[in-house]
Amino acid sequence: MRPRSAPALIAPLALVAACSDDTTLAPLPKPEAPSATFVTFNANLAGASYSKYESERRGPIVDAISRLEADVVCLQEVWRQSDKDSISQSARARFPHALSVQHDLGSAVDDPQDQSGQVPGQPAEAVCAEPAVRDKLLAVMDCMAQNCSTIPGSDLGQATSTDCAVQKCTQAAVSLLFGTDADKKCYGCAAALLPTETLVGIREQCTTDPRAGIAFGGQNGLLILSRFPLEDTGAWVLPGTWNRRAVLRARAVPATGTPFHVFCTHLTEIYNLPAYPYTGVYGEGQTGGKGWENEQLLQAHKLIAHVSSIAGAEGAAVLLGGFAAGPQLVDYAIEPVGSATWDLLSTRFDEALTPDHVAGCTFCTNGENPLAIRAPSAWVDHVLLQGIALERVVASARDLTDSVVSPPDANDAGGPDAAVARVPLSDHFGMRATVRLSP
Repeated sequence: MRPRSAPALIAPLALVAACSDDTTLAPLPKPEAPSATFVTFNANLAGASYSKYESERRGPIVDAISRLEADVVCLQEVWRQSDKDSISQSARARFPHALSVQHDLGSAVDDPQDQSGQVPGQPAEAVCAEPAVRDKLLAVMDCMAQNCSTIPGSDLGQATSTDCAVQKCTQAAVSLLFGTDADKKCYGCAAALLPTETLVGIREQCTTDPRAGIAFGGQNGLLILSRFPLEDTGAWVLPGTWNRRAVLRARAVPATGTPFHVFCTHLTEIYNLPAYPYTGVYGEGQTGGKGWENEQLLQAHKLIAHVSSIAGAEGAAVLLGGFAAGPQLVDYAIEPVGSATWDLLSTRFDEALTPDHVAGCTFCTNGENPLAIRAPSAWVDHVLLQGIALERVVASARDLTDSVVSPPDANDAGGPDAAVARVPLSDHFGMRATVRLSP
């Protein structure tokens, strides 16, 4: 309905037009709709023996995140609460709102049903408790203590690196790795704890605690940072093996524009190497890479159901995270990973890309990122949209790609990375997208 004062305004405007040489009034510029920039980044703060140059990268990571030109950030693999606290505090001026949810070994899976609708049973005793299995584990830990301990000759230290474990103690581990199902589950427990626990801690937990086998004490590694207030926050625990997998959720409320739901997640990695057998209960009977694939696909189904339960099937939602899955793009030398999962996600959600976006790997083993090893060059970090038209995406690009960290052995002629002057912040690059909040 036109306002009652409209007729009184028409006459003066007409008079102005009549007195002007140009009888056509230029249209007023249409105000730009408010927008928001989203970033997802896998920080790879996953234990010094697993995450190369973690201590050197930690400070630059904290600094880079505190300076990010973004509105909502989803971080993965910030496994320790101390790192989450450090990042949140340092970034508070730019991101006054933060969300992390602590989990532990006792945290229950929210929907524990497997692919057949059954709930797998929980172990009644520790996976390495059986005497014959325990003896094999002790042999591995003894080898590690002698060859790969941060306290030489002692099991009070941690593993110096997973590479050392492979090089020095493979023979000791073979009886577990290629043994019975019970042996493999014990191996899986030790492998999950190796990056973060002392050698004696691995021995004690895997032989006494039925819940042992989840790294970082069951923490989920997720953190949301936001310029916008966050409402209706929570977490959804997914089935997961070796690491706790979860989905953080919140309703973001910008000062202008339409509120929207944001989800932050990190799905199960797919391991296709003999050193990473599948030892969980969601692999549909598979013990190799196919087991990890099956678990990941199940997580994707549960993620979709969770998004629908919170945001509705058509509601405005932004999904951020490391999905460990992505497309094959031959022209860009990007290899497929988790194809079944990616096919499912891409039929349900849209990738937040502009029409002129140039694709690039985010886990790049093609030489672009010297920290990324032992996997295909793939695009596995994504900003996904539901209920938000792609026409509202105004910018998209990889992020946090600069090599800014100096390895400690960069200037050491005998060091393994003597030729590498600097490395990136993580073994993953980030992704960013800017989206108009209103049509």
